[in-house]
Amino acid sequence: MQRIKTEREKEERHEAIWLPKESSLKCNIWLQLLTATTSKKLQTTQTQLQEISYAPEHNQETSYAQTHKQETSIQT
Repeated sequence: MQRIKTEREKEERHEAIWLPKESSLKCNIWLQLLTATTSKKLQTTQTQLQEISYAPEHNQETSYAQTHKQETSIQT
């Protein structure tokens, strides 16, 4: 009977020591994954915004090219 009690005490002590650490570790891993995912989404969004900011310049260059093409075709 004494041995059963000590085994239970050992299990309870083990759970009291390890369960909080395991929970903390799982939360830490989850937060790291969330941070990595959020960081990747932020990079993607910043890249898309940068591409959008270049769009007006590209349109302006295209407009100049079309004007130059028209001028060239008028001259010939």
